[in-house]
Amino acid sequence: MAGTVFFITAHSNAPQVEERLSTFISENDMFKLRPDEWMVTFEGAARDLAEKAGIRGGDERIGTGLVLPVTTYSGRAATELWDWLREKGL
Repeated sequence: MAGTVFFITAHSNAPQVEERLSTFISENDMFKLRPDEWMVTFEGAARDLAEKAGIRGGDERIGTGLVLPVTTYSGRAATELWDWLREKGL
């Protein structure tokens, strides 16, 4: 899947948010950073992803959190993350 890379963090109900994400984001397009943080690729806007993930919206909301597009990055992390980001074109 081509698309934008997003950072997602769930401030509440992370297990339910992760379960929801897994219904429309393939395993190859999701990198779990922590139990409540993920990097994903998604075709669409941050708002659309937040609604599909259940952290924005009305009846479909299951938790709270943030969805942020990633355009650049820096820091220290596991080699697997850097490899995943390169694979996604960043």
